[in-house]
Amino acid sequence: MININQVGSDVVAIGSGTLNTSHLAGNGFIGTDFIEANTARIIFGAIGSGDTYLISGPANFGAGSFVAASSASGDLFGLIGFGDVLVPRGYISGALLSGTDTFDNATISSLGLAPGTYVYTLAGSEPDSVTVQIGVSAVPEPSTWAMVILGFAGLGFMGYRRRKIALA
Repeated sequence: MININQVGSDVVAIGSGTLNTSHLAGNGFIGTDFIEANTARIIFGAIGSGDTYLISGPANFGAGSFVAASSASGDLFGLIGFGDVLVPRGYISGALLSGTDTFDNATISSLGLAPGTYVYTLAGSEPDSVTVQIGVSAVPEPSTWAMVILGFAGLGFMGYRRRKIALA
């Protein structure tokens, strides 16, 4: 799962999960952290070597071109576009992958990303998938829930007071 969201004045991409690559053969690749929406490429982690595996899905997730991340942390992994997913060299199938890329003073629009959900399926006899969510919040923040609850409590209190005044 890769989530790309606006966080203040920055865009933050967070990726985490596992992949089943035990039934596939990988090809070597050297990568670094960046995003390129027009070719469906996003790479997490620092420069390093990895293995690629065939994946199918949308050809892009926007019109944006290459933008290097301002900062990155975590494992080297991601989508390479043209039908490949990247994992660290020596990746053990099913192990947790986790990484974060931050694009300082950027917006989802300035990176040329199209909000939505994009699903990529790993090739092979035991399919696995990578989901990219751009600007999609799956679960509201706790502060949002607090405001909703306070709003309903306020409406309930107003209804209670109006009924009490009408009965007097």
